[in-house]
Amino acid sequence: METIYSSRQIATELGLSVGRVQALAKSRKLGRMIGRDILFSQADLENMRVRINGRPGGKMRNAEHYRDLLDRNPNASIGFSLAAAAVYAARFGVCETEDRGTPEFREIALCLKSRYGETLTPDEIRLEMKSDVE
Repeated sequence: METIYSSRQIATELGLSVGRVQALAKSRKLGRMIGRDILFSQADLENMRVRINGRPGGKMRNAEHYRDLLDRNPNASIGFSLAAAAVYAARFGVCETEDRGTPEFREIALCLKSRYGETLTPDEIRLEMKSDVE
């Protein structure tokens, strides 16, 4: 007999919320509605384990992405956090959401904030990005 799992059991197993499990079930067409709950097979559980990280179809946040952003907004005031992401990408190749919690990112952000304050110009960011590459 095949093992059947509830949304709550799947959520606990995968470390997700029940709502996220239900959203994945709907988007991936998994599980079967029985009354008010969705029940899952072992195959459904394995399909749920496959994670697609990041934004669907999203751009990679590399140094070129941030340079393009700066070029498109030459008169903007850029917050130090976004500036830190650009400098981080120049230094490490890419800056994704999970990178923002790293000690390296925090060090860059604090350094930029102490050097420039809350906002930087695109030229200041380009200078910081260039100094990290050289």
